[in-house]
Amino acid sequence: MFRKRADRIVHQLIEDMSYNICGFITNQKLSDKLEELSEALSVHIQSSEESTLEEALEDKDEYADIDVYEEGEASLVFCSNALLEEDSKLGQLTSRGKHLTEFMLSETSMVFAFRFYEQGEKVAEDFYVFEPGFTCYGANKLQLTEASDILEEGLSAILQPLMGKPFEDLDLSASVLRLKL
Repeated sequence: MFRKRADRIVHQLIEDMSYNICGFITNQKLSDKLEELSEALSVHIQSSEESTLEEALEDKDEYADIDVYEEGEASLVFCSNALLEEDSKLGQLTSRGKHLTEFMLSETSMVFAFRFYEQGEKVAEDFYVFEPGFTCYGANKLQLTEASDILEEGLSAILQPLMGKPFEDLDLSASVLRLKL
């Protein structure tokens, strides 16, 4: 069963061999902190509605939604890469012992970036480029190599401790809070 679900998720993301997913994960529930989230991303939330995780994984470059999936005391947020600028204010969400990892994963360009925030500051960055050859810039906190599967080894390494499951085990029919900008 696990393999079937993992295959379905991977197939969904790699359709036409090009996925682009961006967002962040944090060890706090953000559905109760929408004003703080809005301020950190410098956006105005117009409304909200329920959606699914499967819809949240769609490329966000085409529309301006933010999707918040919560499990336990953690939030996994999917958004447009335009909201994840180098000088973003996401560090604001990491006070009082909270931490946050931002991810920008593009199989289209074979570039994968992770930024790690703690105590209001960016503390590390991993930046992996797979074409024309494998190059790692930054701290290599995730210890990924040319043979690594970014979703299974990179994103899951962040999700597992916070949500108790790897990325491949997430239920695509699970409910998410879709924030309309």
